[in-house]
Formats: sequence, structure tokens, C-alpha cells
Amino acid sequence: MSTFSELHRRSRIVLLATGLFCTLGTIVGAETAGPVGAVAHILFAGMVSPTTFAVRTVQNSLRPARVRVSVAFPGMRSTVSLEREVEAGLSTERFAFNLRKLGAPRFRSTVRVGVVAVLMPLGQAPVVQREEAVIPLPVVVVHGLFGGRLPRFERSLVTQSRQRWGRQSSYQQVEGGSNGASGVYPTVFFFSWADVFDRLDLGAKKLSRFIETTVKPRTYADKVIIVSHSRGANLTRYFLTYEGGASQCAGAVLAAMPGTGAIPRQPVVRPVALAQLPRLAVPALDLLPTWPWWRATNRFNFSATPDNRLLRQLNNQLRPANVPLRILYGDGIPTANTRTGVTDTFAPGDGVVTRYSATGAEFVPNARRPAEAPRLRRVRWFRGLRNSSYQAFSRVGHQGFLEQPAVQRHVFDWLDAQVLEGPEVRVRLFHRHPRKRGQRQKKRRQQRGRRD
Repeated sequence: MSTFSELHRRSRIVLLATGLFCTLGTIVGAETAGPVGAVAHILFAGMVSPTTFAVRTVQNSLRPARVRVSVAFPGMRSTVSLEREVEAGLSTERFAFNLRKLGAPRFRSTVRVGVVAVLMPLGQAPVVQREEAVIPLPVVVVHGLFGGRLPRFERSLVTQSRQRWGRQSSYQQVEGGSNGASGVYPTVFFFSWADVFDRLDLGAKKLSRFIETTVKPRTYADKVIIVSHSRGANLTRYFLTYEGGASQCAGAVLAAMPGTGAIPRQPVVRPVALAQLPRLAVPALDLLPTWPWWRATNRFNFSATPDNRLLRQLNNQLRPANVPLRILYGDGIPTANTRTGVTDTFAPGDGVVTRYSATGAEFVPNARRPAEAPRLRRVRWFRGLRNSSYQAFSRVGHQGFLEQPAVQRHVFDWLDAQVLEGPEVRVRLFHRHPRKRGQRQKKRRQQRGRRD
């Protein structure tokens, strides 16, 4: 019985060792069939500091070998390679490419970079391993009124990017005091624009300063992607229109945006009284509707009181045409669109912002002729946008809009669609030995002499 148990134990060890050897052989994925005992694998490829792209490889060879890592960065005409000699046995190597010294232009879009590692054992065929690394543009998250950090949304970017692009290419949140020196390349930034008394123009200036002084020095990006919510979406539009944001932004997601304003919830001070108060005494007046929305009784026409001049001026401007936009809004929840005294009428929306306000239209309730129905009027800033730029989410409320899983998946799908393919990596697989090269030249000279 003991002999049978010993044989059973040894057979299990042999099977386990065989399975481990087969598993190691499958993860290599070599293009060229390498010799027995020659294994090469790319463990990591990605940005580790504001100017450094690093590649870490592991290789195992029975003979001394050379390891060459080649990367093709966008904006560069040729493939960049680093080569190093390794001893026989198992070893790991780290190759660091300084983008600034190489003269690579700063990234203006999220790019997929090709990486090739070639293991060339002495006197044997090379082993090739290819990988792809995504270098994401920084994402700047802008909150709305009374907003704070959006931890679920920020974590969803990290999680979904790891699932879609791989761990080495995922988004990285900005932790306290991290400046990239510790190996963290931050790509998710949170912009907090003070309190509710900040106007859109002041907040847009702060956003421009934040990108220039905080985001760009910590990354190798020339542009950013902005994901904004509610009032922060109007601030993003002001930044793109007035503060030169089109040259700093590669795309923007505008979620639950009060494009033409939103009616404050009950109870509320009469709008006439709001207009008589000092400007700093009333928070976020630039959120009030730009369409006629209030009247005291049915005997009067609706009026926009007080006048939201800042938002009206923004909506009358031309939209920057070279910035891709994605406008997300809620639909299906009754939302106030006019108020008579203290009685509201409702339209579809997310409970705070109506559907037509989020899509850049003004509601016109006053009839120009008897028996004329209310109508919608598209403001200038939103004219020319394709229907594919809008996406509705049924029964999704205004508060916590970006925290909804369906919205988070849609945002990342849009970010993934913005990824550009980098140039093809061109590598030389075989390393020519100097002695063999001299022999080939001598043979050619002998052949020429015979012909003469």
C-alpha cells in the first residue's frame, strides 16, 4: 500500500511539472520559434514618470544572449531601440526611454504604442515577443454645484481601463503628494473650483491655470480630456469658448448639463426679489433659465427674471469646431420647465435639468399669436451638432449622474473610441556577427575575381 502511495505521489509531481512547463510555453507567444530553453516575456510597458516610458522584460536562456526592446512613438519617423547583453539563466531587465531626450512630441491624443522585445541567444534563432501599451491622455473631472470628488466614477475609469487595456495601460488616480517620481504616472485629476459664489468666467480661468500648472507638468500630454457634471459642464463650455480651451482639450463629456439653465426647486424666493439682491448674495445665478419661465399669475406672460446674462452670452457664441463632444442627459423624470406663482409645469428630464435644456434648446412658452403652441428654439452654441453627439439615459436622476454604472460604461466606451493607433514597430530580428560578415565580403570579392 505504501509503494502505491509513493508512485501516486511521484506521478502527481511529474504531471504538475509538465503542466507548469506547458503553461510557460503558452504565455510566450513568440513569433519566431525559439530554441529549447529560450523564453522572453514583457512584464510591463508604460509611462512611469512625466518623461519616461519604461519596459520591463524577463528572459531565460541557456546561453549568453542580447535583449533588444523597440518602441514606435507617435510623431517620430523611426523606431527607437535599446539593446543589452544578458548572461545565461533567468534575468529581468528594465529599459527606460526618455521621451524628452528622444525629441518625441507631447501626446495630443490617447495612443496605442507597439512594443517588441527580441531575445537573441548566441548562435540560436531569436525569440520575439510583441505587446501593446495604451498611453491615456489625462482626464480632468469637473464637479457641479455643491459638488465634491466623484470616487465611484474615478475608480470606474481605473477598473474599466485595466479590463480593456491591461493593467500596465490603465488610468491612475492622483494620490496625495504623488508627482510621478515614485513610478506613478497620474492620469485622473479632480478639479475643484472653490464655492458656489464663483462665476463661470472666474472658474474657467482657474481651470485653464489648473491644466497648465498641475496637469501638464506631471504628464507628457499636450492636451487633456474633460469630464464634467451639471454646472461644471457649463464651466467647461465657457473654458472652451473664451479661455482658449480648444487648444488644450482633446475632447469633453458634458453630463447632466443645464445648457440653457434650470428652474430652482421649491420653496424659492420670488424671482423679482432675486434680481434686487446683490450679485454675491445669491449663489449660482448663472444656473437660472435663459428662457421665460416665471410669472406671478395667469394674466401675465412668462419672463426670465433675473436675466442670466452670462449664460445667455455664452450660448450666443460659436462653438469650437475642433473639439469632440459627448452630451449625456437624463430623460423620463418629470422636471419643472415653467412656474406660475408657486405652481410648476413639467417636462421630461432628470428631475433638475429638462431634456431640452441639456441638449441646448430654449423653451418658448409665450404665444406670439392666439392659440399658438409653445415651441423650442436651439441656441447658437449647439447648432450643427450631430445626433450621435447626444446620449439619453432613461430614469437616471441628476444627483449622482456619473455614479451610475450605465453612464460610466458609456463614458469609457467613448474614451476607448478616441484611442489612436501608433506607428508600426520595425525591428531587425537577426544580429549579424562581425566575423561572418567579413567572410561574406571575402566570398563576394572572390566571385567578382572569377568573373573578371
